[in-house]
Amino acid sequence: MSANADLPPADMKLAFEVDSISKHFAGMKRPAVDSVSLRLNEGEVVALLGASGSGKSTLLRLICGLERCDPDSGEVRTPLGVLQAKGALSRQIRRLRQQFAVMFQQFNLVGRLDVMTNVLMGLAGKRPALPLMVGRFSPSDQALALDALSMVGLADQAFQRASTLSGGQ
Repeated sequence: MSANADLPPADMKLAFEVDSISKHFAGMKRPAVDSVSLRLNEGEVVALLGASGSGKSTLLRLICGLERCDPDSGEVRTPLGVLQAKGALSRQIRRLRQQFAVMFQQFNLVGRLDVMTNVLMGLAGKRPALPLMVGRFSPSDQALALDALSMVGLADQAFQRASTLSGGQ
């Protein structure tokens, strides 16, 4: 094995990088996340596995900037800049968060809307409010949503009510 075995191929583009981030919650003996470092490149798929309460959701929240890391902790970087470092969120946090999409197990789909409309509602911060409120989406936005659903194997359920999805879907 060579010294470069852990380096990604030169043509792989960075999705995000985490460098030694930690998160402690008040009243807890152990940190929820303890000096985690990782790099994910565009197109890579990973799974976070661990017991309930092991810090998986906290790590995802830290990566997306939904939770601040400890002040003596490292940083989260994206191709557009540092999302957070040493417990401080970037001044460009809104712009940087637009690179992320996370659906936690306790998702908040609107059950009476179809699956595709639920996905399209993720555009709320990027599009004028009125068309979204009345369910008017551009053909290009609809195509993007359908592509996203295809990527996760849900294109066939795009036009059924979200309430009909199973927990694993």
